[in-house]
This record gives sequence, structure tokens and C-alpha cells, in this order.
Amino acid sequence: MFALLAATVLSAAPVVVVPFDVLSPDPRKQAAFPRALQSLVEADLRGCGVEVRTEDDLDSKNWGKIKGASLIIVGTHLTAGNNLAFTVRAVGVDQVMAGITRLRAWDDRQAVCKMVLRALGLPMPQAFDQLEVTEALLVAWGEALNALHDGAPAVAREKIAAVAKQWPAFKPATERLAQLGK
Repeated sequence: MFALLAATVLSAAPVVVVPFDVLSPDPRKQAAFPRALQSLVEADLRGCGVEVRTEDDLDSKNWGKIKGASLIIVGTHLTAGNNLAFTVRAVGVDQVMAGITRLRAWDDRQAVCKMVLRALGLPMPQAFDQLEVTEALLVAWGEALNALHDGAPAVAREKIAAVAKQWPAFKPATERLAQLGK
């Protein structure tokens, strides 16, 4: 991941990207959490009015979402027993800006938005609706995103529909389902 940071092309407009690493003894979480956490933080940041580039925003000619970013939100998640360690760092590409925050619960993510907005010199919005999540939702959402990114649209649509049905308040799933055409 850090090699990608070094290869990043500078950009004048602030563009935020979010890559995550996950360390878990549970293979299912290890596979599902990276995309699920990226998607979750991207949705939170969009809710704060921050422009976030996702893999879905790029066409096949672009080599990755990090190219041209001005701020990279690097995250690491580690589960040890019942303990959750979720560390997020904001790394400025075209200027020196950095911040780090550690979260102890899935719903502590407002600190991530505050850190990013502070790094960009933007105010925190008065109203901030943070998506409420559970570990089970993250696993199911990550598996659905993995199916989508692995080129299995029928499987992905099924998994996304299951997430939307089980967690109807989780907007990323209902929005993605609408994009795919129920």
C-alpha cells in the first residue's frame, strides 16, 4: 500500500481515497472487511460533503483510485478476541498534513470525518447522520462488494439484496441495489 502512496500523482483539487487493511484470525472477516470498511468510511465522508473517489468512479483505463488523490485515508482493523482496534490515518499527498485516530467501536467513526475535514480545512456539518453498523452487516456487505468486484454480478445482486433486506436502513446497500436494477 505504501508503494502506491509513493507513486501517487499530485492533484490540485482535494480528492480523498480510502484503502483499508484488515488483520483477523477469521478468514471470512479478513476477506470481507477491507471493501466493507472502505465503503462505510466513504459513505460517512460523503455525508459530510467530502468528495471521495471510489473504484466505481473509475473506468478501465485508470490503474487505481489512489492516482491523483490529494488525501488518503489509510485504515487498519485488527480483532483480537472481543477487542476491536480500528486505526485510521489521514495522509496528505500534495502537502504535509496528517492525523490519526483510533476507534474502539464501529460507531465511533465520526472521529474519522472530523479528522478528514480538519485536514482539508472544512467545517463539520451541523447534521451528521452516521451509518449504524454491526460486525455481521460488515461481513455481509464486504462479501457482496467482493462478489461485485470479482465480476459475479448475479451473485453480487443476490448478496446486496440480502443485505438491503436484512438491514433496510443501510443506505449503501439500497443505493447499490438501485444502481444494479433490482
